[in-house]
Amino acid sequence: MPKMSVIVNEEDFARSKREDPRSYQMRIEIDAKGKIFREKMPHLKGSTFGPEELRNTDEELIRKFADNASRILPIEKAKQAAESLLEMEKYEKVIELVGLIRP
Repeated sequence: MPKMSVIVNEEDFARSKREDPRSYQMRIEIDAKGKIFREKMPHLKGSTFGPEELRNTDEELIRKFADNASRILPIEKAKQAAESLLEMEKYEKVIELVGLIRP
């Protein structure tokens, strides 16, 4: 048996969705030397609908965006683009933002 497993119980998942359609429930079990630890979370980290403590901070969003965008952009340009996108209301024209995400 693996030492750690992520369990998706379809019945439990469906019940959770009926109670809160925005939830994305996950349950994890860890077997540590024969002792089982279980945890169930109705909302995942980064959820905009879950509790405040599960929401990503601006720094986390910038890091995540930069990590993904750095596959096609230099890392500094990706970080600059992420920071600018968080403040997109300051731009008068969308083309200014588009220029930030071009390779």
